[in-house]
Amino acid sequence: MTTRYLTLLRHAHAAPATMGQSDFDRPLDDDGLAQLPMVQRRLAGLHAPDPDYLLVSSAVRTTQTAAGIAVSADVSAEATHHTRDAYLASANALRELLRKLDPALRHVMLVGHNPGISDLISTLVTDVNVGLPTAGFAHLQVQQPWPELATAQLLELG
Repeated sequence: MTTRYLTLLRHAHAAPATMGQSDFDRPLDDDGLAQLPMVQRRLAGLHAPDPDYLLVSSAVRTTQTAAGIAVSADVSAEATHHTRDAYLASANALRELLRKLDPALRHVMLVGHNPGISDLISTLVTDVNVGLPTAGFAHLQVQQPWPELATAQLLELG
């Protein structure tokens, strides 16, 4: 049985929307940019292979967060997939996106939004109710192939 890892990352802190700006287009603010080096260090210390696939909401703040993580985790542009389907998606919608992944992938990182990211953790891990802060993550171990994703074991919260 192949052990897989799933890292669920909430985007770093974003600026409030300006007049006429959509929520989708909100960028990281100075606080969010300052969070990235800390998150990079924490993720680099995980006991897992580097991510071989990065699944990212295509909103500006998640794209910026993922770009900072991809560089430090050595994830190529070819192994990064941006999708609007992950933007403010529910836990069930996120799980369905993960179930479409190639079973050969060993470590997937999903960069998204609350409440979907936190709800997905609570859906996959028994007796855990998490509310991730901005730039917070959950590192999980998964025993099933991605198309059968149903449960996971929580390894670390950051």
